[in-house]
Amino acid sequence: MPEREADPYRPLSDERIKAVRGLVDAVTPGPWKANVRGGVVTDESGSPLAVFGGGAQDRADAAFIAEAPEAVYDLLVEVAWQRKWSGIGWRKANSYHEQFEAASWELGRTRGLVARLRQELSRQARQRSAVIDDLRGELAAVGVERDAAQETSVRLAGLLGERDADLELLRGKAAAADRYYQQITEQAKQIDQLRSERDGLNRRLSRVLDLCDREQRNAVRWENPVPVAEWVKPVRRAALGDAKSDEAGGR
Repeated sequence: MPEREADPYRPLSDERIKAVRGLVDAVTPGPWKANVRGGVVTDESGSPLAVFGGGAQDRADAAFIAEAPEAVYDLLVEVAWQRKWSGIGWRKANSYHEQFEAASWELGRTRGLVARLRQELSRQARQRSAVIDDLRGELAAVGVERDAAQETSVRLAGLLGERDADLELLRGKAAAADRYYQQITEQAKQIDQLRSERDGLNRRLSRVLDLCDREQRNAVRWENPVPVAEWVKPVRRAALGDAKSDEAGGR
């Protein structure tokens, strides 16, 4: 029988497997023996099998023997197909196993990295919590300072208001003092003018008194004194009275 190549992509159909199984079930149970000298196949007792023209069992054995070459080939094809795909399956299984081992190793490494990352995140979280606590404390301190600054601002605003009121009062006093200074300056000018006039009058009175004194001395100088002129006494009295009043006013 020429050797045929098995097609691993065309396994036995269910109908073919059922037909071969029917032949196997109908054949005489073995083991069989080959009678090479007689050219027949016998059972254990040596009785030939597949005697053509015999009974039903003989016909079944003959059908099995006639179908055996094709059935064996089909079974070999099935075995080759199963081996091929089992090999592929094993290779895939081995590949899957290798991939599984690699994935398991990668998973273990990833789990280790995740554990270290969790530890690092936990450490960073603790540090950030500490920083947040510090910031909250600083924020509270800043809030206290802000409240104190607000109170100080309010107090300074009140002081500024008082200062502005004092400045307005001082401005009023300065304006009044300025007006008073102007009045005093005017009065001083008037006093200087009055003093100048008084000095002029005093000089005139002095000349009048000197004139009266000369007239009086001239009157008593001679042996026969001449009576003092009538105008001397009233002038002298008026001059002395005016001089005294000027001295009193000056004081």
